[in-house]
Amino acid sequence: MRERRALSPLVATGILISIAVVGGLVLYNYFYKTMGGVSNVNTVAFTAKAVVVGTNSIIHYQVWNTGSKDVTLISIEVYSSNGSVANISIQGVTVPAGESYSGNVVANSPLDPTLEYIAILNYGVGGSKASTDPVKLSVSG
Repeated sequence: MRERRALSPLVATGILISIAVVGGLVLYNYFYKTMGGVSNVNTVAFTAKAVVVGTNSIIHYQVWNTGSKDVTLISIEVYSSNGSVANISIQGVTVPAGESYSGNVVANSPLDPTLEYIAILNYGVGGSKASTDPVKLSVSG
């Protein structure tokens, strides 16, 4: 009877390396598609300040879209140091990629200049929602 020989260690090592490389490429492709790709990351910067006029608080905000996709502004969330929250809707504002935008909104509750506030901008990009980092909202009046 004829003896059977196993693969040489060099060929076996080559096959295992090929399997590992193909598996790595499959995982990379899966995560790249899931996360939307590195080049599609949008960076949105945001500043805001408020002025109290009578019983109204007018928030002036500026948005810079330094990403590669247009963003649609959704709302500004305002948090005070005493725990109150205001959610101010922004309707129909789209900031094109590489552009900036300035606007004013009226807060749905008056802001107290003696308290500290932070603001967060919520926006949509590529069918998903995102938020900026919190920024200090200065209130004068």
